[in-house]
Amino acid sequence: MDDDSLRSYFPSSFKSNKMKNKPRYGKKKNVDNDKGIEDSVDYDRFFPKQLGKKRKKRSKNRFNDTYDDDLDIKREKKKPKKNCEEEDDKEDTTERNDNEKNEELEENEDDMIGPVPVFEEGQEEVSYAQLPITNIIELIGHENGVTAMAIDNTGTRLITGSKDSKIKFWHFAGMKSNFQSFREIEPEEGHPIIGLSWNQTGSHFLSITGGLRPRLFTKEGLKASEFAKGDPYLHDMSNTKGHVASVNGVLWDPIIFEEFLTCSSDSTIRIWNGRNEKRHKDIIKVKNKRNGRTKVNCMDISSTGDMIACGTFDGSIQVFSRKKLTRPKLKNFDAHENEKEISSVKFSIDNQTIISRSCDNTLKIWDIRKFKQPLEVKHDIDNYGFGSTAFSPDGSMFLVGTSVPLDRGIGKLLFFDSKTFNQIHSIDISSSSVNDVLWHKSLNQIIVGCGDGTTRVFYDKKLSKKGVLLGLKKKAKKRTDGYAGNKPVIYNPHALELYRPEANKERMRKKARKDPKLSRKPDLPIQGPGHGGQIGSCATQHLVKSVGVYTPHDPTADPRESLYKYAKESEDNPFLFMSYKFNNNNEKNSKDDDNDNTDNNNNNDN
Repeated sequence: MDDDSLRSYFPSSFKSNKMKNKPRYGKKKNVDNDKGIEDSVDYDRFFPKQLGKKRKKRSKNRFNDTYDDDLDIKREKKKPKKNCEEEDDKEDTTERNDNEKNEELEENEDDMIGPVPVFEEGQEEVSYAQLPITNIIELIGHENGVTAMAIDNTGTRLITGSKDSKIKFWHFAGMKSNFQSFREIEPEEGHPIIGLSWNQTGSHFLSITGGLRPRLFTKEGLKASEFAKGDPYLHDMSNTKGHVASVNGVLWDPIIFEEFLTCSSDSTIRIWNGRNEKRHKDIIKVKNKRNGRTKVNCMDISSTGDMIACGTFDGSIQVFSRKKLTRPKLKNFDAHENEKEISSVKFSIDNQTIISRSCDNTLKIWDIRKFKQPLEVKHDIDNYGFGSTAFSPDGSMFLVGTSVPLDRGIGKLLFFDSKTFNQIHSIDISSSSVNDVLWHKSLNQIIVGCGDGTTRVFYDKKLSKKGVLLGLKKKAKKRTDGYAGNKPVIYNPHALELYRPEANKERMRKKARKDPKLSRKPDLPIQGPGHGGQIGSCATQHLVKSVGVYTPHDPTADPRESLYKYAKESEDNPFLFMSYKFNNNNEKNSKDDDNDNTDNNNNNDN
C-alpha cells in the first residue's frame, strides 16, 4: 500500500509531508502479498498517547483552596526568566492599552448616564464601559408600583407584577417601538403580586400574592394548577399539606426542573414537586435564637442547588444543605437588627459569598467560609421592604436599588465591585423607590421595577443584544379611520321599523324555544294529598287524621257561617263556651255604656 492510497482514506487535515519520511513516534510494518513492499504507517500520530493520561482529582472540600494555590506556585516555577528588554516592551504595551481605555471613556462620556467614576490607588479597576447603561426605555402599563419581575432564560419574555394585582406580559420578539404589553391577567382579585419565577425551560411560571396558595401558570397566562394550603389548627408544620400563613417568596430549583421552593410567615421553607399540587415534598423548619418560630421573609438557592439561604424577621441569616434539611449548616442570629426584616439574600455566581439587605438600611457581604463576621458593611442604603440585589453576567459587579418616600427623594441604582466592594457608579432613576432589579446574563440588559408603576430597561447598542433592541427596528402602525376628512354620515333607511320586513313566525318560535325565560313552563296548581300549600304528608298529619281531630279545610266556605254553627252548641253546653259568652256580654255592655255617654253629651250641648 503506497502513500497515495493512504491519503484517500484519511481527511485532508491529517495529510502531512512527514508521512513520507520516517515515522515520528514509531512504525508498524505492513506487507503487501502482491508486491512484497513494506509500508510504514504513523499510527501514533492519529492516536496520541495523551488520551490515556489521568487527570489529577481536585480536593473534595469545596471550601479548600490549597490545591489551586499549589498549582499557581508550580506554574510560576515553570515560567522561564525574561530579559529586561521583553519586560520593557510589556510595560509599553500596558501603558498603550490604558491610554486607549481612557480615550474610549472620554469619547463615551457624553453618552453615559451620571458622572465618570474615580478609582483609588491600588484598586482593581472595573471598566466603566462594561456597564450597559447608555440608553434607556420605559415600559408603561401598571397603575401602581412594580413589586415583582421575572424573565425567562432565553430572554424573550418578561413578566411584571404590581400592587394593582395584575401581571403584564412583554414579548420582546413581537414588540413594536411603542413597547406595549400584549396580555395581562389577575391571579387573585385585590391581592398584590409579591413574587414571580420562571422555570428553566420557560414553559411555566409561578406567582404568589401574599395568600396561602402558590399558583402555576403557562407562558400564555393560563392557570395550570393551584397548590394546597395547610390546616392552621395543626401545631406540627410537617403534618400540614401546605403553608398556613402568607407566602413571601418563590423560586425554581436550578438543577431539578420539576421542583420549586416557597418561604412563608409560618416559619417554614417548603419544597414542592410541580406535578403534585396536593402536598409538599420536603419541609425546612426555620427557628429563631430561642428555638421558636419566626417569619421567613426571603430566600435564595445556589447555582449548584445544594445550599438554601434564608433571611428572617428577627434579623438572622441561615444556610441549609439539601442533604440535611433538619438543621442549618450555617447560621448567624445577629446578622442584622432584630425586628428589621431582611428583604433579600443573594448568592454570588461562585457561591462563595452572600449579599444581604435589611430594613435597617444596611448592605452586608458574607463569606460562607467565615460566617460569623461580614466582609463588608455598607450603611445609609435606604430600604423599605422591597430592596433586591442582582449580579452582572460575569460576577464582577453587583447592583442594588434604594427606596425613598413617594415624591420626597430620588430612587437610585448603585453599582459595586464584587472584589473590592467599592461603589463604582450610581444612577438617578425616578422620584419613587427602586423595588426590584434584574441583570440578564445573555441579553446584558438591566431591568428596573419602580414604585411609580414603570419598568425601565437599560441597554447598550454595542454590549447588549436582542431584548428591547428587537423592538427598536419595528415601527408601530398608526391607527386611522380610513378617511382623510371628517367622518361621513351614513343613512340606512331600511333599518327603520317602517321598512323592516315582517318577522317569520316559525323563526321567532324556534328562537323563543332557545330562550330559557320565554320557553319556561308555568307552574301547575297543587294537586293530590297535602296541607298548607305543601304536597305530601308527615307523621304528625297521619296521627291527626287517625285520631279524627283533623278536618279538611274548604277554601270556598264563608268564615261567618263556620262561626254561627257553634251558637247552638254554646246554648246546649254552656260550660265549654262560658268564656266566649262572658267576653261577648262584656263587649255588649261596653257598647251600651258608650251609647249612653254619647246621648248625654248631646243633650248637654243642646
